[in-house]
Amino acid sequence: MVNGLTNRHPAFYAAKLMQHFAPPGDTILSASSDYSLLAAYAARRTSGALSLLVLNKDTTTAFNAQIALTGFNPSDMATIRSYGIPQDEATRTNAPAASQDIATNSFADASGSFTYSFPALSLTLFTLVPAAPSLVILPPAHQPGRQFVFQLQGQPGVRYFIQNSTNLTAWSTVSTNVLAGNTVNVTNPVPTGAAKGFWRAVWQP
Repeated sequence: MVNGLTNRHPAFYAAKLMQHFAPPGDTILSASSDYSLLAAYAARRTSGALSLLVLNKDTTTAFNAQIALTGFNPSDMATIRSYGIPQDEATRTNAPAASQDIATNSFADASGSFTYSFPALSLTLFTLVPAAPSLVILPPAHQPGRQFVFQLQGQPGVRYFIQNSTNLTAWSTVSTNVLAGNTVNVTNPVPTGAAKGFWRAVWQP
């Protein structure tokens, strides 16, 4: 066994980070970098989320990089997990365990193209979730048997849930859809015995 995986050296935390990058069943995607010391890797989660792992292998220099995503429209809120020199120093000086571990933070500036500064000798993992889908009622609004035809508008390869409620508080999932294109039409009935029915489309991990 690799020594770094039995002792909590950087290799241990790098391996620990991988569970958040691409668990079994996820799809590894193509990713590239213009910087020789800045390596990028990407994976599509089974839920439709996107993992982007960036390694800065420079020992002294932080890189400001422009991230460009192709074929994926993210929400502006993302999660960043990172490990680098500060955590390694915390381990070396026997600082509290929380400061030695992988750092987890929110990132509010995600988009199809955004910038980020990657510290020297660091691993940075973005978990980018899909932008919110839209649910549109198609005409004619009323179908036989108290049914409606909805068009779910989202992104290919993303898993969306269509849910209904009679009170806007308790929601029940009535169908799960993984889009092959940008839209799919779904026919659903009004909840039995309900004077009103509410519908929404959501993405969930």
